[in-house]
Amino acid sequence: MVCGLISATLACGGPAPAATAPAATAPAATAPAATAPAATAATNPTITLTATDCTAQQLGALLPAHFVATLVNKTSFPAMFTFHRMLEGHAYRELEEFIAEQQRRFVSNEDQLNPPSFTDRFGATTVDSTQTKSSEPTLPSGIYGIVCREQRTPTRWPAYLIGPFRVP
Repeated sequence: MVCGLISATLACGGPAPAATAPAATAPAATAPAATAPAATAATNPTITLTATDCTAQQLGALLPAHFVATLVNKTSFPAMFTFHRMLEGHAYRELEEFIAEQQRRFVSNEDQLNPPSFTDRFGATTVDSTQTKSSEPTLPSGIYGIVCREQRTPTRWPAYLIGPFRVP
C-alpha cells in the first residue's frame, strides 16, 4: 500500500505515523514509498491536518462503508477533508500525481487545478482553524485516498494525500 503525502511519505494504517513530510514550502522530489499498514477496518479514526502534513490514527487498509471519523485541523486556516474514490479504469497513482502537481503549483504560487475528473468525492467536510469536527461518511465500495487541504485562498492551498484504502 502506498501512502502519498504530496511527494513525501506518510505511514498510514498504524496507530501513529512513522514519518512526517517536509514543510509545504519545500516539497520533496522523491516518489512516495511503499508501506505495509494493518489490513483491518477503521474504528473511529482520527485524521489530523497540520501546517506540514496530514496524519491518520486508527486507520487500517480497509474502511467500512460507514464509520465516524474525528477530523482535527491544527492550522491557522480552514481545512477541507475529502474521501476520493477512484473511478473505474483509473489507478490510485493518478491521484498521487494529481496531488503532487497541486503541491507544486502551491509552492510556485500558481493557481490550483480543478478537482480531478477521475475520482468521485465523498464526505467533504470543512473544519475551521484550530477546531475538531466529526464526520460520518457513507462510502460505496472502491479504492480511496483521503485528501486534506488548507484553504488559504480560493486559488491557493497546500494539499496532502493519505491512502490507498479499500471499502469492500
